[in-house]
Amino acid sequence: MTLKDFIIQYVYGITGEINGSGGEKSVLDKWGGPMAKRRRRSARNYFNFHWMITPDIIKAVHILGIIGLNLLMIGGTIGGIAALIYFQNDLNMEVGLLVLACVGVFLLGLLIGILVNLWWRVILEQAILFFSIHEVLSSIENKQDEMKDIMEKEEKEKEE
Repeated sequence: MTLKDFIIQYVYGITGEINGSGGEKSVLDKWGGPMAKRRRRSARNYFNFHWMITPDIIKAVHILGIIGLNLLMIGGTIGGIAALIYFQNDLNMEVGLLVLACVGVFLLGLLIGILVNLWWRVILEQAILFFSIHEVLSSIENKQDEMKDIMEKEEKEKEE
């Protein structure tokens, strides 16, 4: 089997006949799986920064932030409406104008709540993006380590 055939089999998971190779077993079947050690959630990988915990924390903070922002939005909207009703006499507002002002405060609170929640989501997506880049680079490094181990094993088999 050539290195090209191996790469095709390994990357694309193709088994069986490749370029008329006679239907031999795939490299992964032949050797019982990838040779390199995967980056697992271990203390060693944690202290070497191969395993990032921040994406999980960001997801939890996202949920807590949405809950908090929505509670603030609801509280601010209710507080604004309550303030309008309480100061109705001081503002010399008629009932029709008061109802219109309350609807305006409610819609404004709703709009601000939606925009703030979108802003919160975009900020956290940017943070997750940086960690996703790290995961992709770690994956590429793992693939290179696996390829190196497999090629070394092939060289040892050729020498024997």
